[in-house]
Amino acid sequence: MSESQQKELPVVRAMSVQAPNFRMTYTNGARMAITPWDVRIIFSQVIEAPGGTQLLQDEVTVVMSPQHAKILLRNWQKTLEQYENTFGTIPDLQEFVAQAQKEGEKPEKAATKPKAATKPKAPKRAPSSTE
Repeated sequence: MSESQQKELPVVRAMSVQAPNFRMTYTNGARMAITPWDVRIIFSQVIEAPGGTQLLQDEVTVVMSPQHAKILLRNWQKTLEQYENTFGTIPDLQEFVAQAQKEGEKPEKAATKPKAATKPKAPKRAPSSTE
């Protein structure tokens, strides 16, 4: 079936409720793994270990279908575009670390300092996670 012959699926809107075991976690590291059946994202925190080394402390693994992962990617892209339109460009990690080193700080301390952002544009509506 050609693209012009394919019908678009209807967008399902759903009310969101929190499960009894819902929790929020902070992450500053992530790894991904794939199988033919699913995509896994392992979210972790970078922690300081004795001797000045850093370790990844795994916090949670999210497993989803490849189809859901593709939708999530699209929605993450839209959300980050809206963020940058509102608050300014997000620097790449290499730029961020280089700026922190230039200022003589550890990158994790620089992360808590507000940085000057480019002039924000008018905000746009955030995409729904079910779109």
